[in-house]
Amino acid sequence: MVLVLILLIAGAILALVATALPWGWAHLDGGGRLPVSGREVAPDYQVLPLLALASVVGVVATRRVGRVLVGLVLAVTAVRAALSSRLLGDSLTDDVRDWAIEAGHDVLGVTGASAEVNWYLIASVLIFVAGGWIAVRGPGWPSVGRRYERTPQPPPAERLTSRETWDALDRGDDPTT
Repeated sequence: MVLVLILLIAGAILALVATALPWGWAHLDGGGRLPVSGREVAPDYQVLPLLALASVVGVVATRRVGRVLVGLVLAVTAVRAALSSRLLGDSLTDDVRDWAIEAGHDVLGVTGASAEVNWYLIASVLIFVAGGWIAVRGPGWPSVGRRYERTPQPPPAERLTSRETWDALDRGDDPTT
């Protein structure tokens, strides 16, 4: 269980870092280069890492069916994000150009950085593996609540009177057990 949670956290952190890196550069009319991060080009790419981080709590807090649902949602979202990032790699320069123009810059040319998009793709694969692992193996993991539950005690056979309770205390016996 711990290994899967570490894998999930690592995938989420990698995705957050990948979207913070420049995914392209807009070459401006004044001669400078403007870096455009993944957050700016594709702000919806923040959903997967945030979902992965929230799922860490979901895995710990839920039991059988809840873990299967958490794992399935993670796996499906990660597949969607991986496919989307793969398709974005083909149109990345157009997206960088569109963002720079919408931001009010005069753009002469654009270059895209596919390596940073590939880091996001790798993060999506890590999160997919963790989600699949949670969906398949998660129901068998121990849950937090059961670890702290008391085993039910049989009811006492007879009720002690007030006098008998005091006598038990005088003997050093605990009448509450």
